[in-house]
Amino acid sequence: MAVTSTAWIEDGRPVPASERDDGRKPGRRHQLLSLTEAGIELRERPIGGRTGATVLPYSSIDHVEVGTATFTEWTDRAVLIVCRVDGQPVELGVVPVDESSFLLAPVTDAAYRAFLEGIIAVAETGRKPDELLDHATG
Repeated sequence: MAVTSTAWIEDGRPVPASERDDGRKPGRRHQLLSLTEAGIELRERPIGGRTGATVLPYSSIDHVEVGTATFTEWTDRAVLIVCRVDGQPVELGVVPVDESSFLLAPVTDAAYRAFLEGIIAVAETGRKPDELLDHATG
């Protein structure tokens, strides 16, 4: 599923994204999020100068909440995931987006709700849901 997040992936770890550097990375439109057996995988697209992926094990998620994420030119509703990576706390704002939109439009309310419910389910159960969230664009 296409998302925009408040983190980049460096050396297999999420690090806070830099608004200043975002403008110099023209190929960085969105990231890909997958619910794998091991955890939530966040992968950088290979264009724009950054590659890499990180897996947030479901057991490392402390809590999930609804909030907002601010990017260079916009603020949108987000799913905030607070977890631990290598013992370090990480707060990650994730905004599901319509990958086919030219300007990365947010997904519909129904798709956002399904995404949020899926993330909450994996945080509560500690495992991948039976059905992947393939209806993200609504």
